[in-house]
Amino acid sequence: MDKKIEIFTFIGRNSEKYAEFLRWHCEKMKSGQVDIFYKCILSLGSERTPEGWRRVDKITNDLGHNCLNHAAAIHSACKLVTESNVVFIDADTCILYKDWDLTIIEALKRVDIYGTAFPDNANQYNKFPNVFMFCFRRDVLQKVNLDFNPLLNIGIESPVKLKIKTTLESKAYNKKIGDTLKCDTGYMLPFIASINNLTYDYIPASKERLLPYRDDDQYEMCLSKHTHMAEWHIGDKIFITHKQASRNHPLDGSWGAMWKERIGFYTQKEYGFVF
Repeated sequence: MDKKIEIFTFIGRNSEKYAEFLRWHCEKMKSGQVDIFYKCILSLGSERTPEGWRRVDKITNDLGHNCLNHAAAIHSACKLVTESNVVFIDADTCILYKDWDLTIIEALKRVDIYGTAFPDNANQYNKFPNVFMFCFRRDVLQKVNLDFNPLLNIGIESPVKLKIKTTLESKAYNKKIGDTLKCDTGYMLPFIASINNLTYDYIPASKERLLPYRDDDQYEMCLSKHTHMAEWHIGDKIFITHKQASRNHPLDGSWGAMWKERIGFYTQKEYGFVF
Protein backbone atom coordinates (compact mmCIF):
# COMPACT_ATOMS: atom_id res chain seq x y z
CA MET A 1 0.00 0.00 0.00
CA ASP A 2 1.41 3.41 -0.94
CA LYS A 3 2.14 5.94 1.78
CA LYS A 4 -0.21 8.69 0.75
CA ILE A 5 -3.23 10.09 2.57
CA GLU A 6 -5.87 12.38 1.17
CA ILE A 7 -7.70 14.38 3.84
CA PHE A 8 -10.98 16.09 3.08
CA THR A 9 -12.60 18.53 5.47
CA PHE A 10 -15.82 20.47 5.06
CA ILE A 11 -16.00 24.21 5.61
CA GLY A 12 -19.15 25.85 6.91
CA ARG A 13 -19.79 28.78 9.21
CA ASN A 14 -16.85 29.44 11.57
CA SER A 15 -14.90 26.43 10.20
CA GLU A 16 -11.94 28.17 8.57
CA LYS A 17 -9.84 28.78 11.70
CA TYR A 18 -10.67 25.33 13.04
CA ALA A 19 -9.41 23.75 9.81
CA GLU A 20 -6.16 25.71 10.05
CA PHE A 21 -5.76 24.63 13.67
CA LEU A 22 -6.38 21.00 12.66
CA ARG A 23 -3.87 21.09 9.81
CA TRP A 24 -1.18 22.70 11.98
CA HIS A 25 -1.42 19.85 14.49
CA CYS A 26 -1.57 17.20 11.76
CA GLU A 27 1.68 18.56 10.38
CA LYS A 28 3.25 18.77 13.82
CA MET A 29 2.34 15.18 14.72
CA LYS A 30 2.89 13.44 11.37
CA SER A 31 5.60 10.83 10.84
CA GLY A 32 7.29 12.51 7.90
CA GLN A 33 7.04 9.22 5.99
CA VAL A 34 3.67 9.87 4.34
CA ASP A 35 2.59 12.29 1.61
CA ILE A 36 -0.46 14.12 2.93
CA PHE A 37 -2.83 16.07 0.69
CA TYR A 38 -5.13 18.53 2.44
CA LYS A 39 -8.31 19.24 0.50
CA CYS A 40 -11.50 21.03 1.46
CA ILE A 41 -15.01 21.56 0.20
CA LEU A 42 -16.67 24.86 0.98
CA SER A 43 -20.28 24.60 2.07
CA LEU A 44 -23.01 26.97 3.18
CA GLY A 45 -21.76 29.69 5.51
CA SER A 46 -18.10 29.45 4.54
CA GLU A 47 -16.29 32.71 3.86
CA ARG A 48 -12.92 31.62 2.50
CA THR A 49 -10.60 28.70 1.82
CA PRO A 50 -8.57 27.93 4.96
CA GLU A 51 -4.82 28.45 4.68
CA GLY A 52 -2.96 25.25 3.84
CA TRP A 53 -6.00 23.55 2.29
CA ARG A 54 -6.77 23.21 -1.42
CA ARG A 55 -10.36 23.92 -2.32
CA VAL A 56 -11.69 21.22 -4.64
CA ASP A 57 -15.38 22.11 -4.69
CA LYS A 58 -17.99 24.50 -3.33
CA ILE A 59 -21.55 23.58 -2.39
CA THR A 60 -23.89 26.49 -3.10
CA ASN A 61 -27.34 24.85 -3.06
CA ASP A 62 -28.93 25.06 0.39
CA LEU A 63 -30.79 21.80 1.01
CA GLY A 64 -32.52 23.24 4.07
CA HIS A 65 -30.73 21.41 6.89
CA ASN A 66 -27.14 21.32 8.12
CA CYS A 67 -27.10 17.50 8.01
CA LEU A 68 -28.19 17.49 4.35
CA ASN A 69 -25.67 20.16 3.39
CA HIS A 70 -22.93 18.23 5.18
CA ALA A 71 -23.89 15.03 3.38
CA ALA A 72 -23.87 16.84 0.02
CA ALA A 73 -20.33 18.05 0.68
CA ILE A 74 -19.19 14.54 1.65
CA HIS A 75 -20.79 13.03 -1.45
CA SER A 76 -18.92 15.59 -3.54
CA ALA A 77 -15.67 14.50 -1.88
CA CYS A 78 -16.42 10.86 -2.73
CA LYS A 79 -16.37 11.82 -6.42
CA LEU A 80 -13.04 13.64 -6.05
CA VAL A 81 -10.98 10.95 -4.30
CA THR A 82 -7.68 10.26 -6.04
CA GLU A 83 -5.46 8.57 -3.42
CA SER A 84 -5.56 5.07 -1.94
CA ASN A 85 -6.04 6.17 1.68
CA VAL A 86 -8.82 8.65 2.40
CA VAL A 87 -9.83 10.57 5.51
CA PHE A 88 -13.05 12.53 5.85
CA ILE A 89 -12.76 14.68 8.97
CA ASP A 90 -14.73 17.43 10.69
CA ALA A 91 -12.93 20.76 10.70
CA ASP A 92 -13.47 21.22 14.44
CA THR A 93 -11.37 18.21 15.38
CA CYS A 94 -7.71 18.08 16.33
CA ILE A 95 -5.38 15.10 15.90
CA LEU A 96 -2.88 14.88 18.77
CA TYR A 97 -1.24 11.48 18.23
CA LYS A 98 2.36 11.05 17.17
CA ASP A 99 2.65 9.31 13.78
CA TRP A 100 -1.13 9.42 13.33
CA ASP A 101 -0.67 9.06 9.58
CA LEU A 102 1.12 5.72 9.91
CA THR A 103 -1.55 4.56 12.37
CA ILE A 104 -4.27 5.18 9.80
CA ILE A 105 -2.33 3.57 6.96
CA GLU A 106 -1.61 0.47 9.05
CA ALA A 107 -5.30 0.25 10.03
CA LEU A 108 -6.38 0.45 6.38
CA LYS A 109 -4.08 -2.42 5.53
CA ARG A 110 -6.20 -4.58 7.87
CA VAL A 111 -9.69 -3.25 7.25
CA ASP A 112 -11.74 -1.34 4.70
CA ILE A 113 -12.97 1.39 7.09
CA TYR A 114 -11.46 2.96 10.21
CA GLY A 115 -12.30 5.91 12.42
CA THR A 116 -13.89 7.33 15.56
CA ALA A 117 -16.97 5.71 17.10
CA PHE A 118 -19.85 7.24 19.03
CA PRO A 119 -20.04 6.52 22.78
CA ASP A 120 -21.76 3.21 23.52
CA ASN A 121 -24.66 5.00 25.22
CA ALA A 122 -25.32 7.34 22.28
CA ASN A 123 -28.55 7.03 20.32
CA GLN A 124 -26.57 6.87 17.07
CA TYR A 125 -25.08 3.61 15.80
CA ASN A 126 -22.50 1.87 17.99
CA LYS A 127 -19.04 0.41 17.44
CA PHE A 128 -18.58 1.69 13.90
CA PRO A 129 -16.68 4.71 12.48
CA ASN A 130 -18.70 7.92 12.40
CA VAL A 131 -18.36 11.04 10.26
CA PHE A 132 -16.22 12.92 12.80
CA MET A 133 -13.25 10.98 11.36
CA PHE A 134 -14.11 8.43 8.70
CA CYS A 135 -11.15 6.74 7.00
CA PHE A 136 -11.34 4.25 4.16
CA ARG A 137 -9.49 2.78 1.22
CA ARG A 138 -10.38 4.18 -2.16
CA ASP A 139 -11.34 0.75 -3.49
CA VAL A 140 -14.34 0.79 -1.13
CA LEU A 141 -15.93 3.32 -3.49
CA GLN A 142 -15.65 0.76 -6.29
CA LYS A 143 -17.50 -1.83 -4.21
CA VAL A 144 -20.36 0.17 -2.68
CA ASN A 145 -22.14 3.51 -2.73
CA LEU A 146 -21.35 5.23 0.56
CA ASP A 147 -24.56 7.01 1.48
CA PHE A 148 -24.07 9.78 4.06
CA ASN A 149 -27.60 11.22 3.84
CA PRO A 150 -29.61 11.64 7.04
CA LEU A 151 -33.27 10.75 7.36
CA LEU A 152 -35.23 13.80 8.48
CA ASN A 153 -38.71 14.41 9.82
CA ILE A 154 -40.58 16.51 7.27
CA GLY A 155 -41.58 19.89 8.64
CA ILE A 156 -39.45 20.04 11.77
CA GLU A 157 -36.35 18.93 9.81
CA SER A 158 -34.82 16.97 12.67
CA PRO A 159 -33.32 13.48 12.31
CA VAL A 160 -35.80 10.63 12.49
CA LYS A 161 -35.44 8.26 15.44
CA LEU A 162 -36.17 4.71 14.32
CA LYS A 163 -36.71 1.60 16.37
CA ILE A 164 -34.41 -1.34 15.64
CA LYS A 165 -36.78 -4.07 14.46
CA THR A 166 -34.79 -6.83 12.75
CA THR A 167 -31.77 -8.98 13.55
CA LEU A 168 -30.08 -7.55 10.44
CA GLU A 169 -30.49 -4.01 11.77
CA SER A 170 -29.43 -5.11 15.24
CA LYS A 171 -26.23 -6.65 13.91
CA ALA A 172 -25.40 -3.72 11.62
CA TYR A 173 -25.96 -0.99 14.20
CA ASN A 174 -24.72 -2.93 17.25
CA LYS A 175 -27.98 -2.23 19.03
CA LYS A 176 -30.66 -4.41 20.58
CA ILE A 177 -34.04 -4.91 18.95
CA GLY A 178 -36.26 -2.15 20.33
CA ASP A 179 -33.39 0.33 20.76
CA THR A 180 -33.63 3.77 19.16
CA LEU A 181 -31.41 4.85 16.25
CA LYS A 182 -30.96 8.54 15.48
CA CYS A 183 -30.75 8.85 11.70
CA ASP A 184 -28.38 11.76 11.26
CA THR A 185 -25.50 12.14 8.79
CA GLY A 186 -24.01 8.76 7.91
CA TYR A 187 -26.57 6.59 9.68
CA MET A 188 -26.74 4.18 6.72
CA LEU A 189 -23.00 3.45 6.72
CA PRO A 190 -22.99 0.52 9.20
CA PHE A 191 -25.87 -1.13 7.34
CA ILE A 192 -24.11 -0.70 3.98
CA ALA A 193 -20.92 -2.15 5.44
CA SER A 194 -22.78 -5.08 6.99
CA ILE A 195 -24.69 -6.22 3.92
CA ASN A 196 -21.57 -5.83 1.73
CA ASN A 197 -19.21 -7.59 4.14
CA LEU A 198 -16.90 -4.62 4.48
CA THR A 199 -14.40 -4.90 7.31
CA TYR A 200 -13.88 -2.12 9.82
CA ASP A 201 -12.22 -1.09 13.05
CA TYR A 202 -12.77 1.91 15.26
CA ILE A 203 -11.32 4.01 18.07
CA PRO A 204 -13.83 3.95 20.95
CA ALA A 205 -14.93 7.21 22.51
CA SER A 206 -13.17 7.68 25.82
CA LYS A 207 -15.01 8.27 29.10
CA GLU A 208 -11.78 9.62 30.58
CA ARG A 209 -10.60 13.14 29.74
CA LEU A 210 -6.89 13.73 29.25
CA LEU A 211 -7.11 17.36 28.12
CA PRO A 212 -6.21 19.30 31.29
CA TYR A 213 -8.46 21.95 32.80
CA ARG A 214 -7.18 25.39 33.81
CA ASP A 215 -9.12 25.29 37.09
CA ASP A 216 -12.27 23.96 38.74
CA ASP A 217 -14.43 26.62 37.08
CA GLN A 218 -13.32 25.49 33.63
CA TYR A 219 -13.94 21.88 34.61
CA GLU A 220 -17.49 22.72 35.70
CA MET A 221 -18.14 24.67 32.49
CA CYS A 222 -17.00 21.74 30.37
CA LEU A 223 -19.25 19.39 32.31
CA SER A 224 -22.22 21.55 31.35
CA LYS A 225 -21.63 20.53 27.71
CA HIS A 226 -20.38 17.01 28.33
CA THR A 227 -20.62 15.86 24.68
CA HIS A 228 -18.35 18.72 23.54
CA MET A 229 -14.55 18.42 23.52
CA ALA A 230 -14.89 14.62 23.37
CA GLU A 231 -11.74 12.50 23.14
CA TRP A 232 -10.69 9.24 21.50
CA HIS A 233 -7.61 7.56 22.97
CA ILE A 234 -5.14 4.95 21.82
CA GLY A 235 -3.44 3.58 24.91
CA ASP A 236 -2.73 6.45 27.28
CA LYS A 237 -2.58 9.13 24.55
CA ILE A 238 -5.25 11.21 22.84
CA PHE A 239 -5.61 10.36 19.17
CA ILE A 240 -8.22 13.01 18.37
CA THR A 241 -10.53 15.46 20.10
CA HIS A 242 -13.72 17.00 18.72
CA LYS A 243 -14.92 20.45 19.75
CA GLN A 244 -18.41 20.06 18.19
CA ALA A 245 -20.95 22.84 17.51
CA SER A 246 -18.38 25.03 15.77
CA ARG A 247 -21.12 26.71 13.72
CA ASN A 248 -22.17 28.41 16.95
CA HIS A 249 -18.80 28.53 18.70
CA PRO A 250 -15.96 30.25 16.76
CA LEU A 251 -12.43 29.12 17.61
CA ASP A 252 -11.68 32.54 19.06
CA GLY A 253 -14.98 32.62 21.01
CA SER A 254 -15.23 31.55 24.64
CA TRP A 255 -15.93 27.83 24.04
CA GLY A 256 -13.53 27.49 21.12
CA ALA A 257 -10.77 29.29 23.02
CA MET A 258 -11.32 27.01 26.02
CA TRP A 259 -10.87 23.90 23.84
CA LYS A 260 -7.82 25.44 22.21
CA GLU A 261 -6.33 26.30 25.61
CA ARG A 262 -6.85 22.78 26.94
CA ILE A 263 -5.18 21.32 23.84
CA GLY A 264 -2.25 23.66 24.48
CA PHE A 265 -1.95 22.42 28.07
CA TYR A 266 -1.88 18.84 26.76
CA THR A 267 0.62 19.33 23.93
CA GLN A 268 2.94 21.35 26.17
CA LYS A 269 2.92 18.60 28.78
CA GLU A 270 3.20 15.65 26.38
CA TYR A 271 5.25 17.03 23.48
CA GLY A 272 6.70 20.39 24.51
CA PHE A 273 4.88 22.68 22.09
CA VAL A 274 1.82 24.94 21.93
CA PHE A 275 0.04 26.23 18.82
